[in-house]
Amino acid sequence: MRQRHELSGDERRGAFLDRDGVLNVDHGHVGDVERFEWMPSAREAVRWLNEHDWLVVVVSNQAGIAKGLYSEDDYAALTRHMVSSLEEIGAWVDGWYHCPHHPDFTGACGCRKPKPGMLLQALRELHIQKKWSFMVGDRVSDRVAAEAAGLTFVAFQGGDLLEVIAEVASRIGHPSDHTGRPS
Repeated sequence: MRQRHELSGDERRGAFLDRDGVLNVDHGHVGDVERFEWMPSAREAVRWLNEHDWLVVVVSNQAGIAKGLYSEDDYAALTRHMVSSLEEIGAWVDGWYHCPHHPDFTGACGCRKPKPGMLLQALRELHIQKKWSFMVGDRVSDRVAAEAAGLTFVAFQGGDLLEVIAEVASRIGHPSDHTGRPS
C-alpha cells in the first residue's frame, strides 16, 4: 500500500468531505470540542480512504466565526482535536480548508460554498485530478460547489459513512484501482 502523497500528480485522487453533517453531527455552529460528536463510522471512513490511496480533504463553511460565535483559535483547537482523534486509529486528513465568512457579516467571498473556491484551491495545492475525485456533502451548497469544481457529488443524509464512501469510490474507479468494499 502506498503512503500519503506517494501517487504521481496525474494519479492523485481526492475525497472531499464536508465537516458538519458528514464527519460530525451538525449541532449548529460546532466551534468547540464539547459540542463535537463524530458521525458513526466517520473516522473509519477516513482511515479506509487513507488505506486506499485517496487524499482526504475537509472543506467546511464556518459561518460561526463571522458571526462571532467562536474564533479562528476555537476552530483550530477543534481541528487539532479531530486530528488527534483520527491519529488514534491511524487515520489522517491531507488538507483542511474552511471559509470563515458569511455574506451578512463579512460580505461576499469566493470560498464560501456554494462557490467552489475552497475545492479549487485544494485541487490546485494538492495536485488532485478531478476525474478521479468526489465530494460528500449534506447540503445543496455542497452539491453546487462540487459541480462547479468539476467533482462527482454524493449526498449524505446520515447512516454509515464508510459504506457510502466505499461504494462511491468503487464507482469512480482509478487506473491503479484496488478499492474493494471494506470487510
